[in-house]
Formats: sequence, C-alpha cells, structure tokens
Amino acid sequence: DVVQRHTHKDFVYFNCTSSGHKVPKGNITMCTIGNMMGFNDPLQYGVYTGQDIWDLFTLVYEPERFGNNGNLMFAGLVVTVDNTKPYPHKIVSITTSDGTPLDMNKEYTVCTSAYMASGGNDTSKVAKRVKWEDTGIPIYDIYIKDLKEKEAILRKNWEEEKSINDKIKSKKEEIDSKNHELEIAENNY
Repeated sequence: DVVQRHTHKDFVYFNCTSSGHKVPKGNITMCTIGNMMGFNDPLQYGVYTGQDIWDLFTLVYEPERFGNNGNLMFAGLVVTVDNTKPYPHKIVSITTSDGTPLDMNKEYTVCTSAYMASGGNDTSKVAKRVKWEDTGIPIYDIYIKDLKEKEAILRKNWEEEKSINDKIKSKKEEIDSKNHELEIAENNY
C-alpha cells in the first residue's frame, strides 16, 4: 500500500519470499526497514493489460511454482482464489480496490521491484511481456519517505493536541481562579 500510495500506480506487486515481515513496536531504523523488506532494488514501472494481471496470478498458483515461491504481496487489486479448484482455474475473480471488475483489455499501470520485473520467482512468462522503466528509486526510499511523512503528521497532531490541552488547562485555571474569588467574596459578605 505504501508503494502504491507514493507511485500512484494502479497495481503494485512484490514477491512474498523476501518481504512482508512485521514491524515491531518501538523505534524504526534502517535495520527495521531492511528486515521488513529484504531487498532494496530500484522500482520498475510498466503497463499490464487485465489479461496480463490475470495470467500473473494464475501463474503464481501453478502448484510447483507456489510450493517454491509462495504468493505475491500486492496492492490495488482484490484477488479471489479458490484453492479447491484445479490449476489453472484457482483464480475466481480480480477487481480493482474499488470493486470494479478487471477489464482484460484495459491497460493498468504497474510497479514492482527490479527482481520481479526481470521475471523473478519464475514469473518471466508474464514479466517479459512488458517494457519496464527503471525509476532508479530504491524501495527503501519510498518507505523512509512514508515514515517521515507519518512522523510529521503525528508530530503536528501531537502539537495540536498539546495546544488544545494547554487551552483547556488555561481555561480551567481561569475558572478555578474565578471560583476562588467567588468563595472569598461569599466569605467576606
């Protein structure tokens, strides 16, 4: 999702075998990012037809390939799989994130790693159909940019919350002071 949000592509995918580790609570360092995403190759942009996307997911679920390489991590699509069906009929449906059915003839912008664009994890049957553009942007740079943006948002929210709390505290002190003045006035009356 992070890569899709920053690249504005219709579909983003990576291989699961070297990515997707959980990020523990606490400080996030370059080491954390490296553990989360086991590779840092440059992002590649291309165009897939709906049929290419369907073929990619069908290919990934080929029994020998799936057993060796796992699945894909992806964003921008919802893929429904029925593992009880025989290969190559496991893919039941693919829609875009908003629920629009995949149009087999439409072109969709795609982003992936240099490894997957080269046909990594034995996906060359589909990846080789595309003329990929090397962005020169390492994957880690996208994650770092996203984290910095989130930190800025959190800091802004924290500062706004602190400002509101300070105003509430000041108002409470003002009310307490007026109540105290009333008590003195009542006692003197």
